Amino acid sequence: MYFEIVRDMLFSVSSPGTGGYLIAGYFFDNYSSPNFTPTYQAIMPNLTYNNASNNFTIHFAKPMPTTLVYQLFAASGTFVESAIWLAQHGSGITFTPAGFNAYRAEGSASGYNTYVQNHIDANGPYEISLVSPAQFVVLVANPSFRGIPDYPAAQSAKTVIM
Repeated sequence: MYFEIVRDMLFSVSSPGTGGYLIAGYFFDNYSSPNFTPTYQAIMPNLTYNNASNNFTIHFAKPMPTTLVYQLFAASGTFVESAIWLAQHGSGITFTPAGFNAYRAEGSASGYNTYVQNHIDANGPYEISLVSPAQFVVLVANPSFRGIPDYPAAQSAKTVIM
């Protein structure tokens, strides 16, 4: 989630817009400024990570009710993707000022990582194999999902009719 929040902040001023703008206004005091740029120096003081406890803390610009925080993270576009999956497909973030500047380009249409844009990080028993818009979706067994108690790994392909 730490990685995804940084990613959302870097893309918060992208064109076309991304879901990052939903939380950026609560994250930065000066987000509405026309000259605002989400830099390493602007983002990192708002997040602290504790390796020993494997926890991170978000420091919002102003105190917020818990219900608002939950609503922000449930909003469209603020979902969490696997940092490992993104890095495996060329969309990893280097946590330096230069790395943040370079990664911000992926938030604009001309800089999209098309693999990440057109694929999903399947984390359940099935993953999408084929989509025919407004007709059908073919799901296949996800080779990376080994199963968990009461939720076994998939054994065969499924077709879902839309």
